[in-house]
Amino acid sequence: MKSELAPLDVAVVVLYLAATTLLGAWFTRRQRDTRTYFVGDRNVGWLLVLVSIVATETSTVTFLSVPGLAFNPKGGNLTFLQLAFGYVIGRAVVAWFLLPQYLRGELFSAYQLLRERFSPGVQRTASGLFLLTRTVSSWAWLRSSTPTSAACRRSSGPT
Repeated sequence: MKSELAPLDVAVVVLYLAATTLLGAWFTRRQRDTRTYFVGDRNVGWLLVLVSIVATETSTVTFLSVPGLAFNPKGGNLTFLQLAFGYVIGRAVVAWFLLPQYLRGELFSAYQLLRERFSPGVQRTASGLFLLTRTVSSWAWLRSSTPTSAACRRSSGPT
């Protein structure tokens, strides 16, 4: 199996990195401080907030696996539809409870709200649970991609 990248592949990677860097520089041209960076001076439209939330919570595995499971010819089902309902309920809770708190005060994160409203212990517990669930989730994503990458390696010939 050939391990070198073709010149076109290298050009695509370089172009992608340059475009991403330029896009980041263009979006940061008006940033003055961390308040602007984290909460956009609290002057961000609801549509951008919605797109940001959806992009943050939707992974490639979710995007690809839900339709694949639902439309499986050998007996697909809509079990993963619960995930979409959970997203809707979660967004409603965030919009009802957390968003007004962010817009009213000087909050930058939900963890800051937990610290101010309850205690540092609650903040640390929530942070720890987040790290634990993200670690398990990352393991699951890695584990779910293993059969696909193995199949790709097998179909490309001997290594």
